[in-house]
Amino acid sequence: MLLVVAVIYTIALVAVGMLLTGLTRTPEQFGIVLQIAAAAMPLLGGAYWPPGTVTNPIILAVSEFVPLTHAMQAMKGIALQQYGPAELAAPLAKLLLIAVLCMGVGINMDERRSH
Repeated sequence: MLLVVAVIYTIALVAVGMLLTGLTRTPEQFGIVLQIAAAAMPLLGGAYWPPGTVTNPIILAVSEFVPLTHAMQAMKGIALQQYGPAELAAPLAKLLLIAVLCMGVGINMDERRSH
């Protein structure tokens, strides 16, 4: 189950990378945006502190768009609460939704810029 979550999370991260590629115009811009995103994702995703520590509704709302949030929820559920396929459906569906949206928008933006 952990491997399934890791694979879907990796797909979502690649999709976020494609979105960042579509948003930036030069490799230098991409490098800067990637560093900012790589530093912010663990903070927003809850990798650095236990669940429930952050109570700010704005930060919690933004964290819903970060793939690490849902991957951490799924992996913690598997490791600590013995989640099965039914409990994993929601976080994995959110990861796949993020992947599809980011990939679609990123590819569309990249194609428009190249024409």
